[in-house]
Amino acid sequence: MSTEGVHTTQTTLANDARVAGRDFFERVDVRRLDDWLALQDDDQRDAISLRNEDVFMRRFKMDLPTPLRAKLLEIKRCGNLTDRRIRHLRNAGVLVQRGDAVELAPSVVGEMVGWSFMVICFLVGMAILVSGANVPLANHALVAYQVLGMVSYVTLAKLCHYTFVEPNRIARQALKRMAA
Repeated sequence: MSTEGVHTTQTTLANDARVAGRDFFERVDVRRLDDWLALQDDDQRDAISLRNEDVFMRRFKMDLPTPLRAKLLEIKRCGNLTDRRIRHLRNAGVLVQRGDAVELAPSVVGEMVGWSFMVICFLVGMAILVSGANVPLANHALVAYQVLGMVSYVTLAKLCHYTFVEPNRIARQALKRMAA
């Protein structure tokens, strides 16, 4: 049975029901700018961000004039960085604005401070474990405090890594990709 030349109209009167026929085209209804940006590809998002200050502010959480926006988008494209990484680098102080330039400035001193804090957290955590090695098994409360102390020191070490070490490593890798 052929359906050529037959016109079918479908009507849905409910919010959740969807009756899809053969040539059904669904209209995309996006109400939030973030959702609409997520539907665009990177080149379109970059072009829109370059022209529109509000979109740029929403994506990167920073306010830059148009020439600096173009430089930041070039760093993003050449360094193969994501929007989240750009925000992370800026929050860590590795992506800096100097006069009429936006540049990646990884800091060896900042990375060494991060590694030093991580080593200190490791040593304090190990001292806590060693000091609790002679605790009698009947004293479970002290063991719980040791475990809590170790968890807090590991968390501090991870925070030091995320804040100091990782942004500098990402910036150095991006600078290598940009130089190549």
